[in-house]
Amino acid sequence: MKQKVTEVGITEQDNYLVQFNKEIYRSASIIPRCKNNHRIVGVGRDLWISSGLSPPPRQDHLEQIVQEHIQVGACIVNSENKIVGIGYNGMPNGCSDDVLPWTRAGADRLDTKYPYVCHAELNAIMNKNSADVKGCSMYVALFPCNECAKLIIQAGIKEVIFMSDKYHDTAEMTAARRMFDLAGIIYREFKPKCNKIIIDFDSINSRPSQKLL
Repeated sequence: MKQKVTEVGITEQDNYLVQFNKEIYRSASIIPRCKNNHRIVGVGRDLWISSGLSPPPRQDHLEQIVQEHIQVGACIVNSENKIVGIGYNGMPNGCSDDVLPWTRAGADRLDTKYPYVCHAELNAIMNKNSADVKGCSMYVALFPCNECAKLIIQAGIKEVIFMSDKYHDTAEMTAARRMFDLAGIIYREFKPKCNKIIIDFDSINSRPSQKLL
């Protein structure tokens, strides 16, 4: 189904970000709803997508959803700018989100999400729809950690485009940059030309007005 983008100035790179942000809440069971019952399909640092009813949700409702449900997506594109892999942060196959914890802090590390969750970069590489991803570029919401940097290098990805580097000074991100530099991986920040992309799914049912001759 063709989707109508109502915000002007959307670039091809913006559309890649739409793809991986749509993956963040791909399942109806984990799609949050704001107070006015609008469904949020994806959330990024400078990007959100509203689907279903219109107008879009109020900013204060969206900010609450971001605080409670923020996750990360990744999208891999080849030299022809075709999407060859998409992933998001999630538990391993067969491991229920209802059983394993999603909390960031706990008395025991085993009671947090960190020992269990698979990062978006790993899932994007594993979910590839081509023989390999050598020479491809990866778009990510957050700068990759050191473990994901290893996977990116080993997979042969040549470039990483990220939206946020808010953990820049941590040891994990410092190690990731060091490995990228040694391996010759290009990494750069993506700066979108607009901070919102609104997709109107109701437009498919509307008919263009025509003047009678």
